[in-house]
Amino acid sequence: MTCVVWPPEGPDLAPGTTRSWRTFGLEVTTTVCVFEPGRALSWRGDAFYGRGVHTWELTPTPTGCLLVTEATQRDPVPWLLRLYLRPALLRWHQRWLQGIAARAEAGG
Repeated sequence: MTCVVWPPEGPDLAPGTTRSWRTFGLEVTTTVCVFEPGRALSWRGDAFYGRGVHTWELTPTPTGCLLVTEATQRDPVPWLLRLYLRPALLRWHQRWLQGIAARAEAGG
């Protein structure tokens, strides 16, 4: 995948910025922890059912870039559902990565 420059008209993702969105069928509110355009994005979410951190890191390569994503979840609900959540997270992360790669390869 080709690394691209973050567009100046993109969303404000400065550390401390809060966003609400849906993932895995749940409404989540997350706070940006790290935003380094073209290098890293990390956010944290806290809810009654659990808390977690998700990080994306971009590393330039000779042919484009390497995108690595990592997520952690804590508290009782994620622990109790770990046998379901782990494979589901792996599937969703793979879908995200494939979608990002497809968009990058299409020039979007």
